[in-house]
Amino acid sequence: MFTWHKGLAVAAVFAALMPSGARSAFAQFVETPEDAPKLAEKYGHTPDEAAKLEAQYINATFQHAVNPTLTFESATAHGSTVNLLYVQKDASKFASDKANNDKVRAFLSGNLCWDRYPSFLKRGAIIHAIYKSAASDERLEFGVGFDTCLSNPAVAAPFADFFAKAKTIAELARFAADFENKEESRSQGGSPLPYRLEQATAHGDIMEERYVLAGTEAAPPSLKKFAMTAGNYPCVWFAGFIQKGMSAHAVLLRRDGSTVHDITLDSRSCFWE
Repeated sequence: MFTWHKGLAVAAVFAALMPSGARSAFAQFVETPEDAPKLAEKYGHTPDEAAKLEAQYINATFQHAVNPTLTFESATAHGSTVNLLYVQKDASKFASDKANNDKVRAFLSGNLCWDRYPSFLKRGAIIHAIYKSAASDERLEFGVGFDTCLSNPAVAAPFADFFAKAKTIAELARFAADFENKEESRSQGGSPLPYRLEQATAHGDIMEERYVLAGTEAAPPSLKKFAMTAGNYPCVWFAGFIQKGMSAHAVLLRRDGSTVHDITLDSRSCFWE
């Protein structure tokens, strides 16, 4: 059920828990960042209010019937904590997931750091995820807060170790560029993207990613769609890097070298600062 790919946990069944389209990016790529008062109205003035609003958002967007054996049951707010309950009806699948507890935890933590969830977490809400077996009282439990997202929970130990050892932001940018160049082709919802990553390079504290349309006939994606895909990678996998001061610059080019889209990803655009 779970595989470990280049340090990232890949589990399609849990990706289905996320709302359609939302699992591709943080909310700032869907809406223009508002000013602080409007953000507080949307994501909560206090941790308790943020948790209540987050539970409402999760219940409205999560897919409940994940597959014939796995369901997302509910999200309920208790003070500043949001309890998420998943139930696995197949005892053998639960046993397999329990044996891969660390990978399950890493992947689900990573999923909960996408879309609008960090905006609620930034205001003090805490997510308490419960993955329960329907056949017994056994369960896996873990918590996710804003600090969890910044520590890159979905990446492997060598990635986190480098983050801890890097002495300059420029080192982080070089590492991020090398990592991106080694990553395999990307897709959205299982379908190939209409563009490919040509090269990632580091320029001081900035990691730049150059994307090129896949073919002469390929229709360019909208700015919103480009940001929801290309913007996803730096904001999720390099969240800690960006919070520390690194910026990411993503450019989409036509095959003749002309620019289609140009976006900059920094702490403000990734985390609504």
